[in-house]
Amino acid sequence: MEFGALMRFVQEGMVLNHVYQPLLIKYLALKSGRATVRDLAVLFLTGGEQPIAYLEERIRRMPVPVLVSHGVIEVDGDVVRLNVPALTTEEVGRLVKACERRLEEFVGQRGLVAQAVAVACRDPVPDVLRGQARARGA
Repeated sequence: MEFGALMRFVQEGMVLNHVYQPLLIKYLALKSGRATVRDLAVLFLTGGEQPIAYLEERIRRMPVPVLVSHGVIEVDGDVVRLNVPALTTEEVGRLVKACERRLEEFVGQRGLVAQAVAVACRDPVPDVLRGQARARGA
């Protein structure tokens, strides 16, 4: 994927149901286009409230398959990389700004305050509790 196509995807083609896609792309851009899923989970973690293992699984299930299907990233085991040639410093800056802009738009559309990006990353009902509720017929 060429940088221009990546920018068009971030600015126009990315459908946001959560904050994960632009965060993942932003972090990869800042990490020279490559990071492990664990590195990404640590970067997603704001304040140490969620277990890293939970975020690793969440990253694997949500933004990774979507971004792979769009040709934005490639995955090799636990390593996730942007599917573009090495970015210049200027391109990293532009891509990070585009991702931040999409995050701000998403947060704004949801009527959230700026600090809520961290909260939006949290699953309000953990899978364990959801499973227990289903087992009880709730």
